[in-house]
Amino acid sequence: MSSYYISLLLCIFTLSAHATVYYVDTAISSGGAGTSWATSFKYLQDALTAANSGDEIRVAQGTYYPDEGAGKTNNSQGETFTLKTGVAIYGGYPTGGSATRNWISNVTTLSGEIQQDGNLTNNSNNVVKASSVAVSAILDGFTIRDGYITGDCNSAIGAGILLSNSSPILNNLIITSNTAICGGGLYAFQGTPTLTNIMFLNNSSIEGGAGMYAYTSSYTLRNAIFRGNSAGTSGGGIFNYSTSAITPSIINVTMSGNSGATSGGVIYTTSGVTTLIKNSIIWGNTGGEISSPSVVTYSIVQGGYTGIGNLSVDPKFMSATDLRLQPTSPAIDAGNNSLVSSGITTDLIGNPRFYDVTTVADTGVGTAPIVDIGAYEMQAAPIPASVDNKLALFFVSLGILVMIGFSARTKLTG
Repeated sequence: MSSYYISLLLCIFTLSAHATVYYVDTAISSGGAGTSWATSFKYLQDALTAANSGDEIRVAQGTYYPDEGAGKTNNSQGETFTLKTGVAIYGGYPTGGSATRNWISNVTTLSGEIQQDGNLTNNSNNVVKASSVAVSAILDGFTIRDGYITGDCNSAIGAGILLSNSSPILNNLIITSNTAICGGGLYAFQGTPTLTNIMFLNNSSIEGGAGMYAYTSSYTLRNAIFRGNSAGTSGGGIFNYSTSAITPSIINVTMSGNSGATSGGVIYTTSGVTTLIKNSIIWGNTGGEISSPSVVTYSIVQGGYTGIGNLSVDPKFMSATDLRLQPTSPAIDAGNNSLVSSGITTDLIGNPRFYDVTTVADTGVGTAPIVDIGAYEMQAAPIPASVDNKLALFFVSLGILVMIGFSARTKLTG
């Protein structure tokens, strides 16, 4: 074995040997050292300060504010949760802690409502930030909401999440009720972030990209919902901008009920970008569906879009606010298996990503079971949202935004 590989193995062993798991629980009366559930940090910011590359942070259900913790300025709009390279942050643990988590039933919220007065204009400017972080930075299992920033499209960006030259892994997130000039829910400047199982709900932008704005970012977006996002100009769902050739990917995504006031009601793409849209549903948006240039395959697009395997037929959602598929939906078994990213085995809410509905003829491509088009995979019969602790997520998909397990409290300073 070469000296290079020996050094690499020693490095990996050293990192794993010294990795620390930190625990955070807002329900604890006073924070401890954070190295067990019994001695949890009370504030997430304290865990982020302590964590180094290779460490993990486990966060119990509840609401966390970026201005709380040692060294943080109470009610300061500039305070934010900052991601770190090599640090994985997981929400969805029960109060008091457990070895297992369920991010759907144990709702864990990162909130910009720092003054808790119902006035959006004094909220945190960016709830979450990442600057020059690598793929080893992970944020998984959170609701990110109520960020607010105003100004212009050069600086008033990414009220929910702001990524700068960063390529983190973002999984199992609900990004909702954030407002910016550009990129209300999320703004990605350069980098190659990977987003899986994401719901963009009711975000807004004064200009473009209410759900998400990507500036020269070759992101990958999988198993996602965009609903109720509204842009003052273009891209109610996503605004893709670049002056150089990039190819962001959108796979098994459902977009409905979004609006763009001028064009590209759901996806607006400038000439430097070729957006790859696969196995997705884009239907029922205001201001148009997709602006060119995009390469669209095995997707349902209202009004039609040139490409292999595309359809322009009603996808038959359960309702305008419940974007699961009816048993007679043409999206069932109509996708292309080869377009699903490697390692993806479940849909947005954890059901098998490949499921053969025997009463529906396969019209897609691949060996059965054939993947459905869109974020949800139809099972043998419509599965009640309450099954497998999915009721909370279903409520959110309806836009009701019921935070199960959340109780109002007086914000503590730290």
